[in-house]
Parts: sequence; structure tokens; C-alpha cells
Amino acid sequence: MGATHIPALVVNVTDEDAFIMSLAENIARRGHRPLEILADIELLLARDYSIDDIIQRTGLSEKYVRDIVFLLEKGEERLIEAVQNGTIPLTTALEIARAKHDDENLGDMLEEAYKTGQLKGHQITEAKRLIEKRREKGPRTGGERPKLPNSAHSLVKIFQREVACQHKLMLKADHAHQQLLLVVQGLKRLFADENFVTLLRAEGLDTLPKYLAGRIETA
Repeated sequence: MGATHIPALVVNVTDEDAFIMSLAENIARRGHRPLEILADIELLLARDYSIDDIIQRTGLSEKYVRDIVFLLEKGEERLIEAVQNGTIPLTTALEIARAKHDDENLGDMLEEAYKTGQLKGHQITEAKRLIEKRREKGPRTGGERPKLPNSAHSLVKIFQREVACQHKLMLKADHAHQQLLLVVQGLKRLFADENFVTLLRAEGLDTLPKYLAGRIETA
């Protein structure tokens, strides 16, 4: 990006601690796919991190983590995925998970949630489909969980993929910068034409966003 120096904090930690630190930061920063949240929290629990530790390290809300852990302990992958996708709210997922598998009152619960505004029109339809699928195929999705790194070699591979992604982003940014320069040069020539400027003023279009105006003046 053209920078010659960056701020950095160098710490000495074990491979285990480095992995957990990276995992916790990724949960907090990155937009995970639904089952990635489940897998990440599950891994932290498996490594003897308490719920309070997970909350503190990830920055996720206490209620969210505790509710996800409840659904996780119940094996409710379908409900977790539905919550993460916005299909149903977390409150509805919890009520479904706490109900008996063949609870006929679930329909009444959905209707009540619709009346109170917890569920929108399309959500109640999706919730009914989800309940039917859950009854037929169980709470788990049956899909393969995302594999998380468990060795230094795996972390290196992930780092290399991230570097490649960042390189692509830099190329896109450079392309966008070049396109912007072309736009700036074109606008500068147009605004140097008094007839063009007069026409813009007549139409009330003689102003530019502050950033572009500044670039044209300095170009």
C-alpha cells in the first residue's frame, strides 16, 4: 500500500496461545459463515475456555454467546444457521430448541411470535419449513464442518491464502486508483471549458463532491 512503516506490537507466545489469539480476533473481526461461528466457539470450549473467557476475548455479547452455547450443547446446527442467516430471530430459535421434538404447540408459538412482531411474514413461513426439516432430518445439518487449523503448518497455509487475498485487493485498489485518475483528468479538462461550466451552472450541477473538487484543483 506504499507504507514504509507500520505500528506493531511484538509478543512472545506459544503456538497454542498464538492460535487461540488469532481465532478469538477472527471471531470478533471477520464476518463468519453460520457454522464457522459454531465451530469456533465449540473449539474454544473444547480447549477449556469458559463462556466468560470467550465473551471477553471475542467481544461478542454475553447473551449471544450463552444462547449460542445452549444451542450448541443441544446440537442445534440448523437453528444456529437460521439465526445467522436472519431466517429467524435468536429468541424463536431458543423456543424451538426448548420445545419437545413433537410439540404441537410450536405452531401456536410461531403465531404468537408473528402477532408480537418477533417474526415477519416471510419468517414465519421459513420457520415452519425449518421445524419440519428439523423433525425429518434432525437438528444437525449433516454438512461437513469447516476444518479449523490445529498445527503451525495449517496456520502457515491460512496465512499464505490471506496474503494472496490481500494481494488481489491491492491490485483491485490500484486499478480503482488508476480509474479515478482518469476520471479526475477528464473532469479537469471539462471544467476548464467555460462553456461547459456555464451549462452546468444553468442546470444547477456546477458543484462536485469535496474529494473530487480537491483532486481536480491539485491535479
